[in-house]
Amino acid sequence: MYNESATWGIPSETFLVVYVAAAVLAVGLAVFLRSRGTASAPTAGVRLDPVQAGMLTSDDRAVAASLTLLRGADLISADGTVLRAWGVADNALGSFTRAVYDELASGRSALGNLRLPGRLQAPLDHLRSTLVAQGLLTGPAQKAWNRRASLPILVVVAVGVARLVSGFA
Repeated sequence: MYNESATWGIPSETFLVVYVAAAVLAVGLAVFLRSRGTASAPTAGVRLDPVQAGMLTSDDRAVAASLTLLRGADLISADGTVLRAWGVADNALGSFTRAVYDELASGRSALGNLRLPGRLQAPLDHLRSTLVAQGLLTGPAQKAWNRRASLPILVVVAVGVARLVSGFA
């Protein structure tokens, strides 16, 4: 005899208990796998400069922090015009800020140019790799591991979607 409340021949109450248990197990397994992923470098005692702190949020924030440092050192004006040459004392601002200064000094990029972060891709990649090495940003290997660690949850979601589709059909 056919029971409409049965899921694939399993009584609905039994299916629900098994499904919830599988969901809890999948979340636990995903958390366990993520915690066993690539170990990050110790971050105790790491001091960030404004550009590195901005990079933790986005490329645009790193560029904005560099522009702020350049403006504060009176190297550029409010509109991005270079006011004076880069001096030896300005090396304390950092290599990324120097790359931003060089880009502005080349005359190709005005301060309002939205392509400025795109023209600084190599220095941004170097800054990003430095923060990954310090364990402050997630690198490509860790991102791939985290995606694989979420697969148990996706399997449970797929079973739930299949159950809903079969219930409507």
